[in-house]
Amino acid sequence: MQVFFAGTRGAYPTFKPTNQKTGGNTNCVTVTVGRDRLIIDGGTGTENIAPSDTDDAILLSHFHLDHLIGLPMFLTRKQRGACSIVKSVVASGPSTKSVLSKIFGSEFFPVPLEVIHPTLNYQDFTTSTRIGKWSITSHPLNHPGGCFGYRICHQDSDQIFTHLLDHEHGSELDEALREFSQGSSLIAWDGCYEAEIYEQVKGFGHSTWQEGVKFGDTIGSPVAISHHRFNRTDDECDQIETKLARPHMVARDGLLVELPLV
Repeated sequence: MQVFFAGTRGAYPTFKPTNQKTGGNTNCVTVTVGRDRLIIDGGTGTENIAPSDTDDAILLSHFHLDHLIGLPMFLTRKQRGACSIVKSVVASGPSTKSVLSKIFGSEFFPVPLEVIHPTLNYQDFTTSTRIGKWSITSHPLNHPGGCFGYRICHQDSDQIFTHLLDHEHGSELDEALREFSQGSSLIAWDGCYEAEIYEQVKGFGHSTWQEGVKFGDTIGSPVAISHHRFNRTDDECDQIETKLARPHMVARDGLLVELPLV
């Protein structure tokens, strides 16, 4: 199993001389086993991945714009095969298609997604689903407006990737989330903030890199710190990296992780 971090920023994309090493694209991750690939979130990091010549599946964590803004251009570049947008939803909530139709409606975007890519389809599920050889289980996260974490397995691999963006620690969800994440080969953690500034941003729906390390150590799984705050510099990411004990890591745009870690 390979995990590729195509975009690792939160809130909005940023491109400055001080963040070229870490990158400035918003969240997008791919998980690959053999010829099978699953895309998680559609931030501007989608520019760092190529559409496949066959079918693509994009798994959305939630509907905030930083996780969606790359979808139109990705679909524009996809010339062959179908594309499915997949999301865990609350049973009584709106469908993924209805929400994206509003977000990318004519008031905010000139061309509907279905016009950009006519074979686009939607797949909503509640707690678990299968996409080809992929098995996906969802868990609610602590984030304004709602968000889901995903535990991702493939029938040809014994590795498990768990995606926990966007999540704020400190709620009653934490213990259940630890159980959900047990046995993960790698966890993508929302390390948007530092513990030193957390009280100023408490309730914004994001965690700290320190809480990510604590989470991973508690369950014995490596953590990749991602969803960096928009103004976190390369120097700050380097400083975080020096404080991490292996196998924890700082995710940066373009990072490719081969699982299992050795």
